[in-house]
Amino acid sequence: MEEEIQKPALQKPDTYKKLFFGLLFVVTITIVGGSFYYLGKQQQAKNYPTGKLPPALTPSPEAVFPPDEIELSPIEEKQEFKDEEVVPLGPNTVSFARVEENTYLRYRGKIYDDTNQSEPHEVQLQNPEKYSWYGLVDTPVGVKPNEFMEDEVFGFKVAPDKKSFVFVMRWKNEFYLFYYTPFDKFRQSILVKKFPTNDPSKIDQFSSDTKYLSLNLFDCWNCGGHQPETMLVRLEDNELKNIGRTSFFNWLEDGKYEYKDYVVITCSQETMGECSEDPEKLPLKSGQF
Repeated sequence: MEEEIQKPALQKPDTYKKLFFGLLFVVTITIVGGSFYYLGKQQQAKNYPTGKLPPALTPSPEAVFPPDEIELSPIEEKQEFKDEEVVPLGPNTVSFARVEENTYLRYRGKIYDDTNQSEPHEVQLQNPEKYSWYGLVDTPVGVKPNEFMEDEVFGFKVAPDKKSFVFVMRWKNEFYLFYYTPFDKFRQSILVKKFPTNDPSKIDQFSSDTKYLSLNLFDCWNCGGHQPETMLVRLEDNELKNIGRTSFFNWLEDGKYEYKDYVVITCSQETMGECSEDPEKLPLKSGQF
């Protein structure tokens, strides 16, 4: 009987050990190769002229966008319309003209600037017909030309924007407040308010943004002895607000204002009319339209 010879079993290679040494070899080659590459580039940069880099080391330029691809925030500006006549010029027309930076009002052959609110100030322009005059409004029917207290310019004031303005006409002893602006096509020469005979209206001041106006409402004109009431006007919609008699008034911003009351006191001696407290002694108040 033949003796069975057993062959020794073949041992499998250590897979994990081979994988470890393989990775170690790759890492070593990478480090050594990278070091030589880095040293070579450094030497190349040193040999290049001062202030310049070789093409391989020159940084790529930043992307530049064309102007039409850059979004710019819009600037809010009021659109100014061209001055146009509201009514045709005639012998009974109130009109205005622009002369450089100034605005003038004309009525019945007389021309006014806005330097005096107590009494309209008449001026003389050389050759006024060379300027463009735009009709604003015609005299109401039945008004006698140049009749005392029946037909006159009662007030005129240009706004801080140098383009808008208000004017007051005295017709049949009533007072017509008009507002003109070239920044609103639908509000050119708008009748804001017609005040009755017992409310002579004198223009006081615009707010700095030209959105508001203050008026002085008298009981009578040139009769003396009384303090007027202060009437406020929001020009965008002709809203009115009467804050009573004030000894001081001033517009602030966004319809805000400051004022001092008008306080009647007992007169220390006989005088015409009433006596009032010194405004310097009164507190400053604030309000909002």
